[in-house]
Amino acid sequence: MNARDERVATRDARRLNTIRAKAVVPNREITVALRSVAALRNLPAATLARVAAGAARIDLARGAPLFASGTHCTGLYVVASGRMMLSVGDATSGVKVVRLVEAGDVMGLAATLLGVATFAGAETLVDSSLVLIPRETLLDIAARDAALALALAALAAREARGFAIDIESISLQSGRTRIVNYLLACATAGSANLLTALLPAKKSIIASRLSVTPEYFSRTLHELITAGAIEVNGRQIVIRDAARLRGIDRHTD
Repeated sequence: MNARDERVATRDARRLNTIRAKAVVPNREITVALRSVAALRNLPAATLARVAAGAARIDLARGAPLFASGTHCTGLYVVASGRMMLSVGDATSGVKVVRLVEAGDVMGLAATLLGVATFAGAETLVDSSLVLIPRETLLDIAARDAALALALAALAAREARGFAIDIESISLQSGRTRIVNYLLACATAGSANLLTALLPAKKSIIASRLSVTPEYFSRTLHELITAGAIEVNGRQIVIRDAARLRGIDRHTD
């Protein structure tokens, strides 16, 4: 091999290595996204690799729809980054937000496992990246891998428990109680009593999620401000006295 041929061979080898490296990166990102799901985190590496190999990444801009209610579900969606909402209804009958979906959450599980239409529509609240595991891929691997089958069962049980908690909250708790509990659940920083919560969406979406009207939600926040329990600055809620907030009469609307 002369000097020119050697240079060409070296260049082609580098190009091939670069292509191979680029092909590996998406699978690595997909595997990281899969591990962000609590129920999938401890799956054997070989199982995750098989799932990742059949999955695809989807990037969506803010406000983009992913799927509509009552439509065929392509597979299980894992949120790698961003935030989405699941809602039912339409502009004519009204829209009810049933769930806010964050990184590490999944969507379309029941429809994927049962092979039925989706009960809610999904759209992005911010720019989001997702991983789609096609239904055929998921069911094929789960049929031969007990660890994945158990993980999917755990995901389904967790979703069912979440809906049961929602039904209990809407049926037995006042709107004020639901709002107070939500603010405390969103609190992530601060001391024992002085906490900071950042609402993950605009107030009308949070109100719909909590099954109260936007007007009721705003009025309740104002009452909590007047009581000295919180301060509000846009979506940021400063809980000045968590003990006082918990102790407010939650059954008086």
